[in-house]
Amino acid sequence: MDAAARMRAFAASTTMPLVDFFAQQDGPHALGGIVSFRAQLAERLTASLVGLAPTAAYLGKSPGVYEFIRTTLSIRMHGAENAHDFKEGPGVEGQTIGQHISLIHEAIRDVKMQDVVVGLFT
Repeated sequence: MDAAARMRAFAASTTMPLVDFFAQQDGPHALGGIVSFRAQLAERLTASLVGLAPTAAYLGKSPGVYEFIRTTLSIRMHGAENAHDFKEGPGVEGQTIGQHISLIHEAIRDVKMQDVVVGLFT
């Protein structure tokens, strides 16, 4: 199951507590907001999961390197084609892992990452 489908399934699983809560409220119109709530929640969760640098907050001292690679070098996470449902076809949308490694190596060699790497030790 890819990220968007997982987030839709998670958002759907939140519906039962909402139904229980709204069933105790006055009037049937209270249940009308559940569908839009589920859609908005799934959209927000998917955006946070597949954004440019979704895990930077969990990397201790290394988020600078991670963010440099994801945002400055524009290297997406491996499997991004799957996250986009292979809209362009398999192997078309992105570069290979080797091409991404070459970009990172060039950034290190050309001293573009120097400040970021030094920041790991300060």
